[in-house]
Amino acid sequence: MQPTKRNAGLSITVLDRATIAKEYERFIGGSEKIVYKGLLEGQPVVFLVYRSIPSKSKEIVKRNSQFFFQEVDILHRFSECEFIVDLIGYDPKSFVIVTSQGLCDLVDFLAQNKGILSFKERLDMTKKICLGVKYLHENNIVHCDLKPENIVMFDGNIPKIIDLSMSCDIRERSEGICGTLVFFPPEKIIAWQEKAEYTVAFSDDIYALGHLIHYIFYDETTANFIDDPDVFTNSILRGARPYLDPEFASINNIISKCWGHWPEYRPTIQEVLDLLDKILERSDLFAQKEVFQP
Repeated sequence: MQPTKRNAGLSITVLDRATIAKEYERFIGGSEKIVYKGLLEGQPVVFLVYRSIPSKSKEIVKRNSQFFFQEVDILHRFSECEFIVDLIGYDPKSFVIVTSQGLCDLVDFLAQNKGILSFKERLDMTKKICLGVKYLHENNIVHCDLKPENIVMFDGNIPKIIDLSMSCDIRERSEGICGTLVFFPPEKIIAWQEKAEYTVAFSDDIYALGHLIHYIFYDETTANFIDDPDVFTNSILRGARPYLDPEFASINNIISKCWGHWPEYRPTIQEVLDLLDKILERSDLFAQKEVFQP
């Protein structure tokens, strides 16, 4: 297994897929990979085992192979970014990626700290996530699947972005529809409904970021609003969005700009960070809200 430069001192034992499945705890199973977690050389890690069984479908194997090498490449290139999960090693023969293991994802973290986190703590968390997104965008990468489940919390309340398999470098590949329907912007929903071609843009991530920030401050994911996908998507196209409490105008302003209907009017990630910094400068907001309870 290939260790990364950052983890060059770690002796990574070569583990085949069968050994991982037998000896490690299965955490999540998706269409393109199965996730296991456990200890490797005494270090908590996550194994991303990509599905590559030829009998399934040649097209699926080809797609998963693309996702595998794409995720390895992006994680390797961005190993210096504190807010993107650490790549520890990978095995191109068995299609296994090893990353650092966090404490829990953002969904569980917010559930465990409901009614505990202060307004400033939520702002700090949001800014760190945005810095990770900025790093991606500055390097021409669109994540394509930003959502609470793809943010993992580490010690010190450090959030890290994970699951970059669907990400794309817009200089090399900018077409295709992938990600999670709940976080599709209106223009992507229309392309999905019409089975039309779609060009990926940074504004896709910004739209999803609006819903992610809403979740951080309101403890309620957009997924909770779905009973019927068609009803949900049509509501989004008509301009419906989750509830915003008028009392929290400063953060609502950012959320509303991000999940705006028209992509050309959504802010850049730097503009989102500038708005966050303006709020962080207002210490009076923090004194009023020791604990944020929407």
